[in-house]
Amino acid sequence: MIALTPTSEQVEGTSSLLWMLVLAAGARFFRSPDALLAWSKIAAGLAFGLSLYCFARLAKRFLPLSYAAVAVLLLALNEAPFLETLNGMEMNLYMLLTLALALALIDAYRPQTGKHAFVSWSGAVLLSCALLLVRLEAPYLLFFLYGGVWFTFRKAKSISLLALANVLFFAGVEAWRFHRFHSWLPNTILAKRWPPYTPLTLQGKLFSRTDATAEIFTILAIPICFAAAFWLVRKLERQTATPPIDKGLRPIFLSMTLGALGVGLALGQNWGHPGRMVLAFVPFLILALVSAMQSLSSALSLNTRRVMAVIVLCQLALWPVQVWRAVDGQSISYAAVEQTGLAADAVRLSLHRETLSAFIPDVGASSLCCQHLTVMDSALLANAYLARRGYSAVPTFVQNNHPDLIETHGPWAREGRFYRDHALDGYGLIQVLGKYFFLRNDLYADLKHAGGAVVLPSCVTPADIAGMRAEDVYFLTSRKECIRLNPSPAPR
Repeated sequence: MIALTPTSEQVEGTSSLLWMLVLAAGARFFRSPDALLAWSKIAAGLAFGLSLYCFARLAKRFLPLSYAAVAVLLLALNEAPFLETLNGMEMNLYMLLTLALALALIDAYRPQTGKHAFVSWSGAVLLSCALLLVRLEAPYLLFFLYGGVWFTFRKAKSISLLALANVLFFAGVEAWRFHRFHSWLPNTILAKRWPPYTPLTLQGKLFSRTDATAEIFTILAIPICFAAAFWLVRKLERQTATPPIDKGLRPIFLSMTLGALGVGLALGQNWGHPGRMVLAFVPFLILALVSAMQSLSSALSLNTRRVMAVIVLCQLALWPVQVWRAVDGQSISYAAVEQTGLAADAVRLSLHRETLSAFIPDVGASSLCCQHLTVMDSALLANAYLARRGYSAVPTFVQNNHPDLIETHGPWAREGRFYRDHALDGYGLIQVLGKYFFLRNDLYADLKHAGGAVVLPSCVTPADIAGMRAEDVYFLTSRKECIRLNPSPAPR
């Protein structure tokens, strides 16, 4: 049902079923990999835009209009959702559904003019079930959201029925998952138990959890600093605190703030940009901070207006820096990763084979560009066998599956112990379109007679190894023979 290419392994190699369906909907209309990549960014951007709309509605119910506007600007100019849009990932959708669910629950208990509670409860059921399809850790988020709602309205029966509906839906999804993939967890979750995704040492786990918690303070540094500034203004002016418009909603935001802190402590640091795993909690953190600012000032005094203006100006000044850093940090582009698949497909064409099995990391672009490859994921995410057993099983996997082509480097080579455990014995070194591969010996012998193939004592040049890890350089340069293949790029 879920495979990288028609001949690849069927595995749940995604952390988000709903986001995969959103991208698959785009694939019905856009066929080229570049168009699909653009669609992922557009969909993430639309989710962010709708999140801002929902957040504005929520903020106006809780804060005076001027403070609500500051809150919306702080979220709009925050780096985390922008980076998620740039990467075309699912956490903006996760944030959107969380905000929409919070609004639905509040409307269910406090219907506005023209709204019926039944409509709000129906929406809450649908939105909460959709959340469970976005991320596996959604039950954790719902626990804190429902806890805040219960503390706010003190009506346990209705929220318990909603939680029961979520439990039944989640059980159904898990039953389907086990029936289809023989696993209770997505393959990506199993894979991320191992390095380089997760440290195995106690010291590494402690550092990971500390860094993940610190990310919250990093992405919200400006509002946190200015909440302290408002406290100072209040002390200097000896003002009395002013409650927000709807003080009763505060337990929801405080509960979600506690949940955000728990994410880092429970899960540790995740691969990706800072604040990614707490993105759905960020709007509630901002509301809690802006609420604190508002409660620390009795009125919009001159000093208060100045501090609010400085907050927005600082966030505006920081935003271009964040954008530049984000764009500059995209060191591994789609085109660079796709080159691995195009080079592997060029080998397939040179050998006149219908398919070619390639054991490679960074499989997404290669699977989009090259449908005739049987892609085996050496980064574990779309490899059920290795995700369950870890990198210690790489030699056994290679021995059992005999992949035609292997590409490895950096952390994948180190963690997979490709060089140390002799996983590459029986493979010859080739260079294709600037990429280094290890081709199984029987195919290596056939490639020597292919057009465009040149047998050399070494294919490695100083320009090729610039920036490589020392162990990669040593292993490549230790080979006594290499084939350099210079075909035309495989058609896309």
